Amino acid sequence: MDTPISATFIRPTQSLNHILIKYQVNIFSTNMIYAYVRNSDFFKDFEAGKEFKLPANPRPVFRFKENGDRYEYSDGEPQLYLEW
Repeated sequence: MDTPISATFIRPTQSLNHILIKYQVNIFSTNMIYAYVRNSDFFKDFEAGKEFKLPANPRPVFRFKENGDRYEYSDGEPQLYLEW
């Protein structure tokens, strides 16, 4: 049985193509992980801090620049994107 994932809306990206969320990897996890999700009308009226459920079993992927470099945060951690 697939259990929905708890997530918290953070903000849309500058391009508005994705939104930044923090989510609980599974129901047994106590840590939240930051990731990007493709933006849609579902998030239209969301404000920072709003909690919602995501479908179970997302596939984490990384995005790459045209030169082949992976998108990373300023501390070198890779940016994580979720897809289903």
